[in-house]
Amino acid sequence: MADLFLLALFLGIGYVAGSIPSGWLVARLFYHTDIREHGSGRTGSTNVWRTFGVAAGVASFVGDTLKVIVPLVAIRLLFPDKPEVEAIAAFAAIVGHNWPLFIGFRGGRGIVPGAAGLAFMVPPLMAVLWAIFLPVIFLSRYVSLASLTTVVAAPVLIAIAMFWTHVPTAYLVYAIVGGVLIVVQHRDNISRLLAGNERRISLGRRD
Repeated sequence: MADLFLLALFLGIGYVAGSIPSGWLVARLFYHTDIREHGSGRTGSTNVWRTFGVAAGVASFVGDTLKVIVPLVAIRLLFPDKPEVEAIAAFAAIVGHNWPLFIGFRGGRGIVPGAAGLAFMVPPLMAVLWAIFLPVIFLSRYVSLASLTTVVAAPVLIAIAMFWTHVPTAYLVYAIVGGVLIVVQHRDNISRLLAGNERRISLGRRD
């Protein structure tokens, strides 16, 4: 019974924290509009950046990162030997980000919250993922392709790392299950990538 209570508690904490709509708040507070009425219709940092510029995108990115990291820090302090609790809360935060309680269950795709969870659980992994993400986005100029590439790479890299160092199995499960959810949320991007009409970022040069 106690374990079920903890499971429900941390699912709830992760979901409510993940539901804080950082991108929506940036657009509403500073631009007096609903970000979901622009671009991709999502609340994520990429849509905020494309619609309102770098500063707005960074503010959204920071908010979406903190709403995952802060609860995970609290959980580790309270339950230092329960990595499965961290994984549960982090996954629930992705769900909350994608289907936020506070703004009618229409949110983002989960990339930044998902990455924030990985950064907290396996910090060295992020250096490798950035080393994958940046060349892909520079060469292709597709944010979605770079994001999906890192999502697929993350569980593979964690599984490899488990041969040399102690990485809790719960973290691998989080990377797999969270990754599947994020890929599903990118199904429209995948269709456009396959069709060759996905939107590119400029990186200072013309298409």
